[in-house]
Amino acid sequence: MQDVSLVFDIGKTNKKLILFDQNLRVVHESSVNIPEISGKNGLIYDDLPHMLQWLDDALQEIGAQTDFAVRAINVTTFGATVVHVHEAGDPATPVYSYLSDPGEAFHQKYLDHFSELPGGFARLATPPLGMFLNAAKQLYWLTNEHSGLAANIHQTLFLPQFIIAHLTGKSFSEATSLGCHTGLWDFEQSQLSEPALSAAQWRDKLPDLLPENAVLSLKPAYRQRFHGEQNILVGTGLHDSSSALVPFSRALSNEHFVLLSTGTWIIAQNPGAEFNLSERDLAEDRLYYLTPQRKPVRAARLFAGREHEVQLERIANYFGRAPEPASTASARAVEAFLHGFFAESGERALVPETLHGSGPFPNCHSGNWDLSQFESAEEAYARLCLDLAALTSYCIDSVASEETTKVVVDGGFVRNAWFTHLLAMLQAPREVVLTEVPQATAMGAALMLHIHWAGQASAAFSLDLQPITAEPVTGLRLYAERFLANLQD
Repeated sequence: MQDVSLVFDIGKTNKKLILFDQNLRVVHESSVNIPEISGKNGLIYDDLPHMLQWLDDALQEIGAQTDFAVRAINVTTFGATVVHVHEAGDPATPVYSYLSDPGEAFHQKYLDHFSELPGGFARLATPPLGMFLNAAKQLYWLTNEHSGLAANIHQTLFLPQFIIAHLTGKSFSEATSLGCHTGLWDFEQSQLSEPALSAAQWRDKLPDLLPENAVLSLKPAYRQRFHGEQNILVGTGLHDSSSALVPFSRALSNEHFVLLSTGTWIIAQNPGAEFNLSERDLAEDRLYYLTPQRKPVRAARLFAGREHEVQLERIANYFGRAPEPASTASARAVEAFLHGFFAESGERALVPETLHGSGPFPNCHSGNWDLSQFESAEEAYARLCLDLAALTSYCIDSVASEETTKVVVDGGFVRNAWFTHLLAMLQAPREVVLTEVPQATAMGAALMLHIHWAGQASAAFSLDLQPITAEPVTGLRLYAERFLANLQD
């Protein structure tokens, strides 16, 4: 049997089980889609019963086979999600999705109250976000709008820690979950925010934190599924964005870098930044996460993956075809369009469709980008890549420090040669490198336990980093400055 670690990587819809060998290679994976459940009055629920049934079935299946010997288990999930439990540990309420909307009137009530806390939202390292994206808002909502429900809640666990409690019987809080724009962590004091918890009347309902290197044990009932194995280690669970940073922090421990994770959201994270969040940062959607070691991670986000998806579909529909793969595969081919763009006053610049309300320009104008101004799908796509690269470069600059020398790009945009070429030119003299870490989020969770079962030698690994060579083009930075300035007007 092959020794492996098992990670449950739970996304908003796609839930994955992944097995890593002692060299951190993926040797097995499976997934299932579990959508949210729509409720009434703006409420949406994460389907926790279905999630737990899948988890239990998956453990039963892996435990019954003879190919793998599971040595460790950890969990990483999407953030901003809590599970309220009775004293016996079973859910006391549905799991409210962070996409639930308690209404504008309540949002204003929450904003007014929490803005008056010592240090306001800046000290909590998060903008006042809509829906239930600030976990503190949900707690405040239960206390003020549903006091009967709140009275029946014994404890509140973040989703990764609830699943760990389901496996181990131990309830606790954990840093990366608390640091995910919850409004519950005091980043100046590096501890739970007593004023925020008092405002929500929730101090006694949040369990204590465990050390980041804590190792737990499976319940006896689960151990029996693995042939009675007594030495299966269990981690403390992590928030997914923080988990995705772990492999890079380990491999680049001696470097000052920004990680650019690219997917539906582009998220720039600087794990070497000191805590310093201004009112401008809050207005431009910048915030801080926490590492498992409770260190601050300065972060900025941009809905660029979704914007790219929407505009690429519009380009394909307008021109009757997508941009030619042969031309877009050549990184330098995009330069043929640049001087024409630089000579304009900005009339063909991207008009974003999805960026309003989030990111560094939440007040930017939304509309339909006029594609009739372009002669080909390639020209329109070059402008899209240029403007998204300018926005992304701004996000990187907003989280980088003077010591930052490297930008590591991971995720789907690694395969976009035009975008990464333009980004490298904009970021010079910082080095932009590309890497694709298979299942980086799950790997981060696996790494938290790896040394305990695989040993120090197996825990050492390196990343395959591909540097981009790109000479800056005259006029590029001036163009980017004008584009961003016009976006703010």
